[in-house]
Parts: sequence; structure tokens; C-alpha cells
Amino acid sequence: MKIKINAKRFYDGLQSVGRVVSNRNVSPALGYFMLKLSKDELEVTGSDSEIFIQTTLPLDEPQDNCYIFYLSSWQLLNGLKELLDCQLTLDLLDSEFVIYYPQGKFSIPLHPEMRDYPSLPNLSEETEEIILSASVITHACSLLTQFVDMKGAELRPVMGGMHFNVHNNTGLDMVSTDGHVLSQFSHQLNEELADNGFIISSKTAGIIANLSKKGSDDICTIKFDSRNVQFDSNGYTITARLIDGKYPNYRGIWPPSPSCEMTVDRQGMISVLKRCLIFSNVYSRMAITIRKNELIMCGENMDFQCSSTENMPVNYDGPETTVYLNGNNLLNILKTINDDTVVIRFNDPTKPFILIPEKQEQETEMSFLLMPMA
Repeated sequence: MKIKINAKRFYDGLQSVGRVVSNRNVSPALGYFMLKLSKDELEVTGSDSEIFIQTTLPLDEPQDNCYIFYLSSWQLLNGLKELLDCQLTLDLLDSEFVIYYPQGKFSIPLHPEMRDYPSLPNLSEETEEIILSASVITHACSLLTQFVDMKGAELRPVMGGMHFNVHNNTGLDMVSTDGHVLSQFSHQLNEELADNGFIISSKTAGIIANLSKKGSDDICTIKFDSRNVQFDSNGYTITARLIDGKYPNYRGIWPPSPSCEMTVDRQGMISVLKRCLIFSNVYSRMAITIRKNELIMCGENMDFQCSSTENMPVNYDGPETTVYLNGNNLLNILKTINDDTVVIRFNDPTKPFILIPEKQEQETEMSFLLMPMA
């Protein structure tokens, strides 16, 4: 049985599906791709038993056979890696898979059956559906995976995940936290939905961020029930098991109406922070004094008898305040925000500080909540 397919198209599809496949698996079967051949397309599936990625590749020439088989992901990807953009001829024999290309050929074992390969979970009839732009979900996943509490996830798995929450019928919040920073990406939906929510693993969110094309006009369809979720976008379908549990009440942490507001130059504050952090203690504790149109940042390390003080201009017209913040957490937030100007809102030094970009994207809002240090 011979089929023809473009080398680049074949490799790109396999590489994307291979993101979920690991060389170190509990079961050897998880190191394989499942390929399903039909009349004019080849469906490729990869899985780590919790997450499934599928894509369908069109064939250059239609054929009359339908066949399911399994190939080693490592052997197949490395064999195709250095090939140029050319046409391949794939020959499926009883126990051998041969790939012919203009310069030669290579072959790997073909397995017509693999009993230990995980079964793709099916969504129940009680399925909810969310439709939004692929660029929105890509941006949210790439942003939120930077603030996940992987250490705390061992005891509380929900803390190592990304929470999707539909509220007030048309509001969608995507939330994550590392225990110090709460990051939130809010989006306004175009249709009314029942209030609901689910939690995905940080690995699932990372795969979604990598597979989707940022800035793409494609639509992402999200379907979920009580146990599984399915993301369908850009020619790929990602099916994953949900994290079981209740996410903390993140909306109750946000200050209702901060009384003070300050705007700062993002890059300028990053530069000041980097210099002051050199002289801070192991906890990155920074003393920040805010007064009219000026911010004073101090880092001090008593063990090494060194310190640093810098001031920078800001736009602020409120009472003088001194707050202690974790400099590394603040720096990570500033690096994540993609805007020249950052707005910082707060009530007093003991309450959470809110950081947002001055210019938000249409129908979306990015925000970060940073807790002060004692």
C-alpha cells in the first residue's frame, strides 16, 4: 500500500502532535503515533494518556484503503527532520513502514495493533460550548502559564492549573496563580452562556499556546463536560482531562475600588528593578516609596552589607505610601505586560496591588494582582 504526501506538511503535522509525546513514559505505547489512513487524508494522534492531540493531513493522491497503524514518534520525527520540502512516497508493508524520498529511503517497524495505547475520551451529551478567537486563547495561555504554582500543585492540583470561568452570561475569565501573583485574562463573549467553569493543566495550556497561531483569524471552539475538554482550532484538536476540584474564589480577592492610581514607564521601571535587585536580600524584598510624581526604590542586603536606592518619575497625585514588594514577582509581571505604560492601582500598603497595561486589547482585559510583603 503506497501513498504520497508532501514532506514538509507531513513533518510539521507530526512535530506539532509530538509535543505531547515524551521519550520517558510509563507505558512504551505512549512513545508512538497512531495513524489512521482513509481515502484522501491521514489522521495523526499523539497522547500522554491525559492529553490527546490530533491533526488531519491531506494526501497528494487519493487511495482506496482504510488502515490504522502505529509508528515510533522518535524514529519517524528524526528520520524526517533533515529532509527538504519534497514529495514522499509512504509504503505500508505488513510489519514495516518505508519512506521513499528523492535521495533515498528509510524504514521503521510498523505495528498494526497496540493494545496499551490509550483510548480517546468522548465528551458526554451534556456538553457546553465556547467560541472565541484563536488569538485570544493563544495570548491567554501563553500569559497565564508563567504564573502557575507547580510546587503547591502536589497538594492542591487546582493550583497548578488554569481556570476558565464563564460568569454573568457573557464574561469569560482565564485565571492562574503561583501563590504570590494572581494573573487574569478577561474576555467578552459574543453570545450568552450559562455560568460554568473548568480547570486545565498547565501542560495543556502550554500546548494550546504553542499550537495556535498568534494573531490568526481562526476560531477556537471549546467543548467541555464534567471530565474532559476539547479545543478545536487551526487544524488541530486537543482533548484533555480536566483537573478535578474547585478553584479558589479569585474574584473575592480583587479590591472593589482602589483609591490610588499611578502610571509608570514600563521599561524604565524594569531597568530600575534590575539594578536594585542586585543589592536586595534572598527574598528580593524591595522597599518602594510612592509620592507625588516620584517613585523611590530601595534594595538592601544586610548579610553582605550592600544597598541601592534609585528614584524615577511617575504620574501620581496621592498620599505618600511605602510598600514592600517581592522584586522578582514585580519584574516578571512587568516583563509579561506588552505595553509601554503600566497602571498600578492600590488602596494601602497592606492590600493587594493591581497592575494593568494602559492600553487593553479590544474586548479583552489583562490584569495582575500582587500581594505586598510584610
